[in-house]
Amino acid sequence: MKRLVLVALVVLFIGLVCIYIFIPGTINIQQTVRVSATRDGLSRKLFNESEWNHWWPGSIEKGGGTTKYHYGHSVFSIDKQTIGSIVLAAASNRVACTTFLNLVNTKIDTTQVIWSGAVPTSLNPLKRIQIYFATNNIGADVNRILQAVQSHFSKTENVYDYNIRYDGVVDTFLVTTSVEMKTYPSTESIYQLVDLLDKHIQQSGAKETGNPMLNVSTNDSVTYLTRVAIPVNKIIPPGNKIFFKRMPAGGNILVVNVKGGPYSINRAFSQVQNFVSDYHETAPAIPFFSLVTDRRQVTDTGKWITKIYYPIM
Repeated sequence: MKRLVLVALVVLFIGLVCIYIFIPGTINIQQTVRVSATRDGLSRKLFNESEWNHWWPGSIEKGGGTTKYHYGHSVFSIDKQTIGSIVLAAASNRVACTTFLNLVNTKIDTTQVIWSGAVPTSLNPLKRIQIYFATNNIGADVNRILQAVQSHFSKTENVYDYNIRYDGVVDTFLVTTSVEMKTYPSTESIYQLVDLLDKHIQQSGAKETGNPMLNVSTNDSVTYLTRVAIPVNKIIPPGNKIFFKRMPAGGNILVVNVKGGPYSINRAFSQVQNFVSDYHETAPAIPFFSLVTDRRQVTDTGKWITKIYYPIM
């Protein structure tokens, strides 16, 4: 009997030693993924909590002034944001800890997303084991959440809301005209310029190879410079306030398709500008809106189709 008790005590002692050896006093959570996106582009989405419902892989619980993000065995909530990181509370099986989400540039088009935290354990062996398994649950859930981040934000349209794509310059011959106005140009005034170019192109014996292109700029919100261009199939002579321009063949251009009126177009253009800034692109020429839909014929702006062309080096 005494021998059995002694064996049991030895086994218990060895078990306790193993617990303290193999379960450290502090358990670290460290999960990392690489996302095919710029740091600035990704931070605009991850650092904006209103965007989380678009990518969070679990359920979201709102109420009581705190939004709780559920996934697997864990619950997360955003405590605060600092420069370059998000501080999140994480909890699983009555074990809570503070974690940090950080973004690190590895290349211009790649961002490392690091989610880390540390959980102190206990001298109580049973509680130490509980904390160990709960922390492992949090780490495993964080890993799967980061996989969702990687999958979602490696797509350009999920970072910039539009499918911004690189293309080559196709329309190299352009006939263009411009006029300054004291108000933002109306559809009628834009198509007056289009008609002027149409007439000149026909008189020159050329053919149009694409849709009218529009650029409106202002430095003071008082005077608006309205430029209109139409791509043609050959070089033609200039006319009264009409000029011929040649785009460099083989050049690169960003293209975005937009459906909707001025609000949608301006929002898409703003995202293209973010893209250009994030990727440190340089514009050798002004961008244009290609008016795919004839706005005189379609008055419902929600049905307008516009292509944004943004030349880059």
